[in-house]
Amino acid sequence: MEGMTVASGVDKLITTLGISGTLIIMGVIAYFVIREVKKSNELTQQAVDSLKKTTEKKIDDLKAHSDAKDKELIARLEKAEKDIKFLEKDSVTKEMLYRETEGWRSEMQLVRAEISKLPFEILKLTEGRKNEK
Repeated sequence: MEGMTVASGVDKLITTLGISGTLIIMGVIAYFVIREVKKSNELTQQAVDSLKKTTEKKIDDLKAHSDAKDKELIARLEKAEKDIKFLEKDSVTKEMLYRETEGWRSEMQLVRAEISKLPFEILKLTEGRKNEK
């Protein structure tokens, strides 16, 4: 129905102004519509550019933060690798430590036994002096 109304309106316009007048009015209307579309397009493009710059800045900031953390992690890994190499090179295994200290253990047990006998020996010596008097 609306199409019929518009068509009848255009027919009346054409009859009133003629084809050339109607084309001029339609051209003027098309010009203003195109101008508004261009303005809207420019505003949209500005918003897109602003969003693009903001996003690029955030990405750059995140990349810098990530690179700093990566450097920190690499430094920690290198230190850990040096520590591991040192331990592999200069450390003693548990079995080697037991083998090396095994003789010391028996010597320590003998020393403890002698120390535990020491009070009795002192008592014997003190009793022998009492008997001499």
